[in-house]
Amino acid sequence: MFRARRLIPAERAPIWDATGSPHLQMFVMLLLGTAARPEAILQLTRSQCDMARGVIDLNPPGRVQNKKRRPTVPMPDFLVPWIENATGALIQWKGKPIQKINKTWRTIREAAGLSDDVVPCSIRHTIATQLRARGVPELEIAGILGHSMPN
Repeated sequence: MFRARRLIPAERAPIWDATGSPHLQMFVMLLLGTAARPEAILQLTRSQCDMARGVIDLNPPGRVQNKKRRPTVPMPDFLVPWIENATGALIQWKGKPIQKINKTWRTIREAAGLSDDVVPCSIRHTIATQLRARGVPELEIAGILGHSMPN
């Protein structure tokens, strides 16, 4: 099974610099702010973001939770301006939700000068590693990532 690798600090800024367009910037910001799986980010809508409570429900209405659980996570302050004026799907291109980001991600990765093993989940793994390094308890990290047990 392929595992996404963690990003070293020198690789993080080039990803942002390579995004360019607002929908890609929103994608990266949501990955950073939620540590969610890329598929959950692509399916995320404004209605799943409770501005009053400051939380994001990563599980859309009607989706049954499975082993890749999608939790409700705190909304970091830096995401508020990105989300508050959005309508519908948060990741859109020309007014339509984006279903897949693979080709676009490859373009970003190449523009950033990164290797093929840098995938969108690399950001998720990097965030989890940073949380652990900052002393966040394993159970809390597991909850943010949607894991039932820490590992």
